[in-house]
Amino acid sequence: MSEPRASFEASTELHVLGRLDLSGTSFRQTRSLLLLTYLVLEGPKPRRFLAELLWPGAADPLNSLAVSLSKLRRLGVLGADELRAWPTVACDVQELQQALLSGDLQRADEQYVGAFLEGVISECGVEYEEWALGWRETLAAQVRSGLIDRAEELAGRGQFETAGAQAERALHLPGAAPLDSGDLMRVATLLVAAQHPARERLERECQDLGVAVVDSPEGARARLRRTQLGRARELERLLGLDLGTWAWVRGGAGMGKSSLLRELASKSGWRLVSARSGLPYATLEALTDQLEGGEDAVLRRLQQSRQDFILDDWHLADPESQRLLVRLRSLRPACRVVLAGVGKPPIEGSVQIDLAPLTAEELAPFPGAYEATDGVPVLVGAWLRGEALSSALELRLRELPEPTRRVYLALALLDDPDLTLVRQALELSAQEMTAVVKALLAAGLIQGSGRPHGREAARTYVRAHPTEWAELSLLLARCLPEVQALPLYQQGRVMWETADLPKIRRAYLTFARATLRRGFPARAVSLLREAPSGPDITLLLGQALERVGEYREAMATVSDLPENDAVLALRSALFWRLGQPEEARTAAEQALEGKDENRAEALTTLGSLALSQGRFAEAEAYYRRATVLWSALGEEERRVRALNNQALARVELGEDAQAAFQEILLAAADYPAIRALALLNLGFASLKVQQVEAAERVYREAAAIAEEFGATALLVNVLTNLGALLHEQGQLEEARQIYERGLVLARQSGEQMFIAMLLTNLAELTEDLDALQEAMRLLRAGGHQALLAHAESIYARFMPVSGVKAQH
Repeated sequence: MSEPRASFEASTELHVLGRLDLSGTSFRQTRSLLLLTYLVLEGPKPRRFLAELLWPGAADPLNSLAVSLSKLRRLGVLGADELRAWPTVACDVQELQQALLSGDLQRADEQYVGAFLEGVISECGVEYEEWALGWRETLAAQVRSGLIDRAEELAGRGQFETAGAQAERALHLPGAAPLDSGDLMRVATLLVAAQHPARERLERECQDLGVAVVDSPEGARARLRRTQLGRARELERLLGLDLGTWAWVRGGAGMGKSSLLRELASKSGWRLVSARSGLPYATLEALTDQLEGGEDAVLRRLQQSRQDFILDDWHLADPESQRLLVRLRSLRPACRVVLAGVGKPPIEGSVQIDLAPLTAEELAPFPGAYEATDGVPVLVGAWLRGEALSSALELRLRELPEPTRRVYLALALLDDPDLTLVRQALELSAQEMTAVVKALLAAGLIQGSGRPHGREAARTYVRAHPTEWAELSLLLARCLPEVQALPLYQQGRVMWETADLPKIRRAYLTFARATLRRGFPARAVSLLREAPSGPDITLLLGQALERVGEYREAMATVSDLPENDAVLALRSALFWRLGQPEEARTAAEQALEGKDENRAEALTTLGSLALSQGRFAEAEAYYRRATVLWSALGEEERRVRALNNQALARVELGEDAQAAFQEILLAAADYPAIRALALLNLGFASLKVQQVEAAERVYREAAAIAEEFGATALLVNVLTNLGALLHEQGQLEEARQIYERGLVLARQSGEQMFIAMLLTNLAELTEDLDALQEAMRLLRAGGHQALLAHAESIYARFMPVSGVKAQH
């Protein structure tokens, strides 16, 4: 007979850790659930075996079993035939074992919510109880082992508090047997390192059992912290040195040089010597205690000792020891010597090992470490210990000469580091810059290209020193093209001088114009508000405000500017938006005599005036001429917007609306605000063919885009149409809320037409004739004849609500 296959129900799971139940059911019969537990963990079993295991004292064990099997089969969690039974349900123990097997210790810890079958196994016989206790201890031991391993891994990264919490959980894990001496010492070390409150009681237990434990947090942390990250290749190379070979390990402070040497000493047994100053041969005292008799006598003793040794910080050694070691190398003693420091090897013929930052591969076991630190060892250590990288870097920078430190920070401030640019900004000679670059390369703080390691930490550090941040930013900005310079000018604002202002204005203007061309007027407004004042800045701010829909503020902003074709073109658009059609026409016609971009703006205003008064062919002609001008000027965003206006006029002339606005939607893919505008018009087109759900969907999408990109006037337009649609569908409360929100935004921007339309629709919904009369007054003053006629018809007969068809 083939083995039965389990067919698990996704919605039902057997829980046996910390509780006993079947998820998704109210079934609570303990003996039946214990039977199911056994089958899940042990596989199919004969009926007679199961009956004797779980009902050893029953008068008819097989009958008791049959009753339980029948209940479980009805729940769909078990299968059975005349001879055997088998499970068809998943169990949380299986998930726990899978997590342990895959090495996902965190998931295993989360899965283990309590001991296996805690408090229920006494209902069965002795044999079942022994089986359950064995599973309980095994599972708890596996989880505990994982917890201790994970705690030691965290401690190795310097995360001692978190590691202590993991160790304390391992100590008191439900269902686990008492700790053996080995695990007891591991847990105690973790608790001492974390200075955890549970450490004192555990230390006493260790003393009673004769288990030695490190008694100081510093000692415990030193034992737990990883002694060396990476450097496996360098270590292997040093361990493989032949007798008589001398090596020079070059690396600046913070590159992990001393850690590597300590690791080498621990694995090789070679003597580790620290460089010292003071008496002659002070450094060599660690190698021989007989320093009398002159240099030749000391040299002979060292040669005869044949002792392998490692000397760190060569530059700190006393000159007598340095001179004697140079002589010792010439005698070729039968030993291995490793010297370490910065710069060129002090002794010819040495094997040279340069320490570079750790690689992404070496830091792969610590996700995020390489990205945060660029592999600079001093920063890696701080990252693993959870310390601020900028603080670790500050200690490193204090050791550098001032020009070297400033060059490093200046490189970090640049998005595209440029050694030539930095040299120019800091006014360093070629000789000075060469020395600085050599020092930074030796320290492992930059690449050969000049790209700094630990850039984000450096930026965090310099931002914490605002005066130096501003000074370096301004020095760099003065040497950069205007668009690239602007972010640095912003950072150096407090240091601006009068001579800087013309270039700073040009930088703001260039950046803001580019931002407008890419379809982000709200960002341009924010940028220009902080720019140094000037007529060009004021005009561009007014143009950006008009694009955002803040018409009143835009008009106030440019009110004091002398009239020229650019100012007149802008004012024509603002007069139109603010409901002053005659003033708009006059300003537009005057602007037609100016430059092409101002003529295009004026033609757009004239087209909008014609469209609002029902002269659709005339409007289409104006818009077409504006489109040609924007295309000739290379203003793609404005060209696409003008195409939308053309489509509006063509639709009014009888062209298929769906096709026209779909074309604009494709053309506006790179311009969010125009895309929202095209969606609005597509929604209106959908309504014309009774596709109400499609219209509502694109209206809501258009509203989301307009709000995200700060297009206030467009958002008001969309809300007006969406509210009208919901109004017509009888969703009156949501329609009212949308009208009121749109009205608030319309009053902020000052666009009279939308204020009037929203008042009209809201007045109809609430039957407020006073509000309707106010709306008609605004429409009459603005010259919006078609909308006025509609409002008057509502006033007379409360006809269906209106929606603004589109925006231009």
